[in-house]
This record gives sequence, structure tokens and C-alpha cells, in this order.
Amino acid sequence: MKIYATTRFTVESFEMKERIDTVLKSFDIDYTPPGPYIIKGGYIVIDYHLHLQYEPYFVGNLMKELQFVREGKGGELEFMFDFQFTDYEMNDSPLFDMYSIGNIPRRYLTNEGQYNSKIFCQTCEKVYVEKDTPLVINTKTVDQQDFVYVDSRLVISEKIACLFKSSKLTGYLLEQVEHYGSKRKRRPAYEVVPTNILTPQCIPDEYKNDPNVKKLNCPACNTGSHLIFPYHYDQGISKFVEDFNLSFEYTGNEKSAKRNVLISRKVKDLLTENGYVDEEWIFQPIIIKK
Repeated sequence: MKIYATTRFTVESFEMKERIDTVLKSFDIDYTPPGPYIIKGGYIVIDYHLHLQYEPYFVGNLMKELQFVREGKGGELEFMFDFQFTDYEMNDSPLFDMYSIGNIPRRYLTNEGQYNSKIFCQTCEKVYVEKDTPLVINTKTVDQQDFVYVDSRLVISEKIACLFKSSKLTGYLLEQVEHYGSKRKRRPAYEVVPTNILTPQCIPDEYKNDPNVKKLNCPACNTGSHLIFPYHYDQGISKFVEDFNLSFEYTGNEKSAKRNVLISRKVKDLLTENGYVDEEWIFQPIIIKK
């Protein structure tokens, strides 16, 4: 696995470009933003897209020196991780994080029902969100798309539910989703509720103690950062794997925390072989420590 840091930002003056280019040169980064820089009406737009091999202190210092690009815009300049996995890691992994089910907006919905929030961490005041009732959405969308995420919860159509059952997948329950909207558009839809919680991962110390990640995480619950490394497990994890699994650890944003769903290779292959997966789906493998 190779780790890269990637960040994008836009500036609107040649003076700002000169400041940025000076910083990049001081870090020995050879980068020229793609032109043209002037569009209709004389309005200047200069787009930067930096993609750098990740070294924690180098990237952290670079972000610090480039914070001026956010002046007057609010927030801090941030970067994301970009992981490039070897063929061996992709082919050998028994588990995957189904990171994306495509770039179709209709596949990402919001629950119209009720949630119940419980305090997850007293220090940062994150909450853990539970459902008071089944999910409530326009179920016709599920019938049309087969797969949707409802606030990060996987919901499937009747057709996919039958496929999962006939394939004898394990580690999950199906909970019927309620319909929101016109009754004539109601279709069967089910939330996939994983029932198997994995053992704790074995993340390497260099990732556990990464300064850029620790800076963003709550010191008490160790969640909050958008910078999340792939899951790492030892070889014994295979004894605890079912087809649908929840991570032992929680991840979170500024407001809430949750366990992530990890699917088996059997699920990934089943979806691929039946034509549901295209190049916009993203599966991130776990890393097995030898």
C-alpha cells in the first residue's frame, strides 16, 4: 500500500498564485497549475490539485504554510488520503469497506424517520445515533437503484434481498424500511443490519500515532478525523469473519460516531458477478499483517 496526500483549492489572483508557488518551491515541489487562468470577463480562476507521497511532518508543515489560501473563506486548508493498493492486497483481502456505491446522488438518501441520540463521548460531546423506528424513505428509489445508503446505512431492494438469501450470506438481519410519499410508489425495501462485531484491529504504531490524525481526533474517544487509515488485522481475523461485519472501533465526524460495515470477499464478488458493480464503486481492502 502506498499513501498519498491530496488537496484541491482555487485562488483568484496572480498575487496569490505567486505566494503559493513560492511556498511550493521552498518545499521542492515542482507543480504548475493547469491553465488557462483567465475566463470570460477577465475573472481569474487558478485551480491547484496537489497529490503528494504522504510523509506526516512534511505534509503537515506544508498545509500550515499554505493556510493563507483560506483567508476570508473560513475553515482550514485540509488534505485527504489517497490509498493505492497492490494487486496482492486487493486479491488477498478477506474484507472490504464498501466505500462508495457510485456517484449517483439518488443512491444517498436521508432518513425521514426518527433517531435517538445517546452521548458517545463526554469530552467532545459526540453522540451515537440509534433508530427509534425503521428507516423512512421513498422506497421507489430503492426499487430503481437496488442499493442506496440512508445516512450511511445500507438499504437494498427486494431483488437484492432474494439474491443475498439464495447465496446464504451470513452476519446480517433485514429490517423492512417504511415508505415516505405516495402510496402507489411504495416498494419493498430492507435495511441490511450487520450482527457480527469484529475483534479490535492491529493498526501499526506509525498510523496510530500519526500527528496529523491525532491533531483532529478527540483525545478521549480517538474519533473525529476525516483522515482514516485502512483497517489492519492479523491473520487470525479470518476465524471471526462473516459476510457482513461491524468494526470494533468507532469512527466519527465532529458530531457523531459509528461503527463501519465491512463486507466479505464473497459479497464483493457476488455483486460484481451479477453486474451491479461498475468503476465508480469503491472497495477498500483491509490489510492483513503478516
